[in-house]
Amino acid sequence: MMTFSKKQFDGMSEEHRRAIIKAGGVITKSGAVNFDDTQVMRERPDPNFPKQIKKFAGSMATWAGSGFKKVQQHVYERRLAICRKCQFWQENGNLGMGKCLKCGCGKGKQWLPHEQCPIGLWGKENT
Repeated sequence: MMTFSKKQFDGMSEEHRRAIIKAGGVITKSGAVNFDDTQVMRERPDPNFPKQIKKFAGSMATWAGSGFKKVQQHVYERRLAICRKCQFWQENGNLGMGKCLKCGCGKGKQWLPHEQCPIGLWGKENT
């Protein structure tokens, strides 16, 4: 069991607070949040993690080189909708932030024009 003080919880991004509550976090009378992290702790490190980190770093370098361009909102939403229908998408992965079980990405990859789905469900975009 993890407990976040009110100050810690209030200091988190709105997206992280929602993810913790969605994953079963309970706000106490004092404003602290209790979160049963046993499910998170049961997850074993992915043996492909070092490879994923290398790919992530390369992707971030490419993104920086593009001037931090991102796809339009409707492209992001289309890509995310495709991911959500995929057998490899885990909506509650990454503490509720979503995770692809093929490449390990979360919802951020869909914003990047130079990225594509690892099984070809959506491709690169020209910006």
